Amino acid sequence: MWQGIFPHKNALGNFSALSFSIFIGLALIQKRKSAFIGCTLSAILVIMSNSSTSMFAMLATFFAYIALSTPALRKSLTQSRKLYITALFTISSLLVLIALSGDKLNIFDKDTSFSQRDLIWARVLLKSIESPIFGFGLDQFQSIFIYKSTDLAYITGSAVSHAHNGFIEAFFYLGIIGLLAAINLLFTLLGKDRPRDEQKANILFLTTFIIINSFEAQFLSFNPYIVILFLFIRPSGNINSASRAKLCPT
Repeated sequence: MWQGIFPHKNALGNFSALSFSIFIGLALIQKRKSAFIGCTLSAILVIMSNSSTSMFAMLATFFAYIALSTPALRKSLTQSRKLYITALFTISSLLVLIALSGDKLNIFDKDTSFSQRDLIWARVLLKSIESPIFGFGLDQFQSIFIYKSTDLAYITGSAVSHAHNGFIEAFFYLGIIGLLAAINLLFTLLGKDRPRDEQKANILFLTTFIIINSFEAQFLSFNPYIVILFLFIRPSGNINSASRAKLCPT
């Protein structure tokens, strides 16, 4: 069903997982019937996409929603929100390290090569080491791994258009300085200056964002994830109110 609309089934899954995280955030805050309908339709599209990454992201986001809807768990999760996101980053990094170690472990019907993503990650990381501080610049993946002669397509058996990991790709593009700055940008979504409801919605969005970017590259390129990230990352309502008060004194 993705053909003619999305270039690949994973693209449908990524988009639908993103819409699920937004609708379930609205359902958590506003509890409107339309938000729950949006969640249901998004979940159906994720399932029909048959994308394992998107389904896992959707389930993790749903469990985070349950925790935020439960009074006994809501306070703990919101208070430790940065620790929770750090734990997701850590798990993401560990999965990459397990894949790169060469030891193949079976998880359900998948192994820890993650459909040969380990080969892509290894090649991109090896290239990134050549310029680890500042990287090679934005949108240079294709110019280096496709237009120039490389063995990436040969070893994977298909064309590769991105690094299949948003954080590895960020390291390749911008080096360690840019990667740390980009990750720090994500944590601003959880700042104390954010309204409580906004913090909760951002926890759900970041859950999906981190899991998707552990296996796909939806970070530093023009895509729906980066558009929503920039919308969410705007100054909080408290900052906007303070700014208006300074500009328009009564």
